[in-house]
Amino acid sequence: MSQKIVSRIFIKTQKPSQLIGAIIGCFLGFFLIFIAAQLFADFKTMVNSQEQSIGSQFLVVNKQVSVLNSLKLGKSTFSKTEVDQLKSLPSVKRISEFTANQFEAVASMSIPNGESSAAFRTELFMESVGDDFLDVKPDDWYWELGNEMIPMILPTDFINLYNFNFAPGRGLPQLSKATIQLAVFDIDVRGAKGTAHFTGKIVGFSNRISSVLVPKSFMNYANSHYGNNQTAPESYRIIVEAKQQELPKIQQYFKDEGYETNEELLKNGKFGSLLQAILGILAVLGIVVMFVSVSSFILYVQLAISRSKYEIETILRQGYPHIKIVQWYSKQLALIFTIIAVVNLILVWGVKNITNAYLENFGFEAPAQLNIFVIAGGFLLIALLWIVQTLNVRSQIYSLALPNKK
Repeated sequence: MSQKIVSRIFIKTQKPSQLIGAIIGCFLGFFLIFIAAQLFADFKTMVNSQEQSIGSQFLVVNKQVSVLNSLKLGKSTFSKTEVDQLKSLPSVKRISEFTANQFEAVASMSIPNGESSAAFRTELFMESVGDDFLDVKPDDWYWELGNEMIPMILPTDFINLYNFNFAPGRGLPQLSKATIQLAVFDIDVRGAKGTAHFTGKIVGFSNRISSVLVPKSFMNYANSHYGNNQTAPESYRIIVEAKQQELPKIQQYFKDEGYETNEELLKNGKFGSLLQAILGILAVLGIVVMFVSVSSFILYVQLAISRSKYEIETILRQGYPHIKIVQWYSKQLALIFTIIAVVNLILVWGVKNITNAYLENFGFEAPAQLNIFVIAGGFLLIALLWIVQTLNVRSQIYSLALPNKK
């Protein structure tokens, strides 16, 4: 007696609509869990990326400027006590103080404009900060004593202001970032301790920090050799790496202390926390739907065997091994669950490609491939469900074959 007979018995005694309903319910439950897990993994990758400021973990902080500052009766620098207090906050991971130039620095270059050229000359306000707080890290971002070339990072807004405000009004050509990075310009440094000539080169553009940045090694050297002040430079600005889930707490701290930061970044950080919560809710919903659908599937299998009870008992009395019946059900369940897993992964991959394309429109980049832990976890859940269902079938078939050994 072949397993084709078992197949005929099963098909003859079952209602296809109930089987389809059970499969669809199981499929939807797993899909919600798969997609929530994948989107959450992508979100965490983007949050942890140094190149992407999603979640707004990095906040540039300064004190409010009052009338007293205008009258030179007040100072807006951070004291050592205030810096230490910021460092000790539970919502703060780490901070870095900005170091500003204590000397005059003038940049100049000639920009070709047809047969003539236009001179570009401006006084620079330069700052340096810890390299770990930069959102761009070019290979040539270094300076040591003896180098005439100073690598510089400009804010992205600078090139936008030039291309869309300054250049059109002066009849100058618009410049791409790649073109600007090819240019070399003169930098004249002068202060109470002397003068010096350097050349500057733009090596990157920052979306995080709105300042002309130079390496700390150059800033420390130039302040000590050409600076106008004898004392150590004070910090007017601090960059803070905050814990994303605790941004509301640090926002309240800034408000209480009279500190200022970019409110839009804080709003984006709150949006990131909200998105994490939504994905968590989606995952919980998926678990609930999966639990209900799996329970329904188990009940369906029990009902299917119950409907086929007479036929199964008949073939068992004819000597057909009960283990063969269990194996047949196990194979069918394995086939169903494998199809559910594979189709789910294909759909999740498709949804992921759509969301990736959508994110690219806003300047974010998510991993192109599916998360390996999501794939492994999905197949593990499917395998566990198959084991549970197989044990359930085995128990029922054995109760028919061996009624005295339940």
